[in-house]
Amino acid sequence: ETAAPAKESGQSKQEQIRDKYLAAKVDEAGAYFRELEIDDQTKLIERYNETVAGSKDLTLSPKKKASKLAQTSFFRWLALDTWGEPTSDDLLEFLLKSSLAT
Repeated sequence: ETAAPAKESGQSKQEQIRDKYLAAKVDEAGAYFRELEIDDQTKLIERYNETVAGSKDLTLSPKKKASKLAQTSFFRWLALDTWGEPTSDDLLEFLLKSSLAT
């Protein structure tokens, strides 16, 4: 019975590392997005909006300023869309760099 909780905490720890990794990638995705031409930005926004259709809080509109929640969701999506799901090696490298920086 004690093995199951340990496994769960291990999974949540990996999810926490993944979340921190993606949070770090959000800034990178924002910089990448700002370098793109308007047409390319518009295409990405349209693709993103298709993935969050029906969720008004997360949809981006060119006519109004995006909420912080929508922006974060978009850049997180963009990071995954651009660089893919992080591998175990990506997470390990991120973790090591993070621990060396502190």
